[in-house]
Amino acid sequence: MGSINGTAVRGYRRLSGRTVAELAKELGISAGHLSRIETGGREPGVALVLKIASTLDVEIGQITYPLEMAVAS
Repeated sequence: MGSINGTAVRGYRRLSGRTVAELAKELGISAGHLSRIETGGREPGVALVLKIASTLDVEIGQITYPLEMAVAS
């Protein structure tokens, strides 16, 4: 798994009709933490990435960069 694509997380969150506060509450994290993930200021652990994907009902690959891109950056 590569690093998280915060822009994709934000896009899928918006498509789901959730606010930052609503999704953060479902994930058990603060709205500020989720906001930093979405803007690239925070890299969540594997467990949280899995929980984000599950909560948004998307595949892991839809919210992460390919490993090659993660290593290159």
